[in-house]
Amino acid sequence: MDARDHEGRTPLAVAAEHRSLRVARKLVELGANCHTTDLAGRSILNTAVRVAENEAMIALMLGDPQTDVNLTDNDGVTPLMACMETEDIKMVRALLAFKADANIQEHGTGRTALHRSVLRNWLDGVDVLLGPAAGGAHTPIHFSPQPHPLLSPKPTIVSHESTHVELNSGGV
Repeated sequence: MDARDHEGRTPLAVAAEHRSLRVARKLVELGANCHTTDLAGRSILNTAVRVAENEAMIALMLGDPQTDVNLTDNDGVTPLMACMETEDIKMVRALLAFKADANIQEHGTGRTALHRSVLRNWLDGVDVLLGPAAGGAHTPIHFSPQPHPLLSPKPTIVSHESTHVELNSGGV
């Protein structure tokens, strides 16, 4: 039931990767372990979120109360971070509803799920990560840099009397 292939994946992990929901449900019903990790340290949830439109599989994994929604792989990547690659807003919201921590930083780079969303130029992801579902009450505009009063250039007023414009009717 929980035999592993050359990458350390169980049949349930393979089903999650290939969106084989009926197979995954049957494996879980027969006692497959939902908490295994492969050689890369990816949990079955972390594997499932890397496949777009895999919400039902994620719901199956999150339906087990022992599932750790913030479990990182060997690189420190959480399921929420990995989910940014699919740009699947439904899956992101599902993870946040189960208390996925958007502030965990991956090893080496220190990037968070928000960094990954910004790098993909995915505004919907940025919105949901900074919104109320993620524990914030702000929109991205609240986080935009504000000019410092000492560094801002002072406005220059130009009067019309000091401006002289000469029209050249010849050709240059």
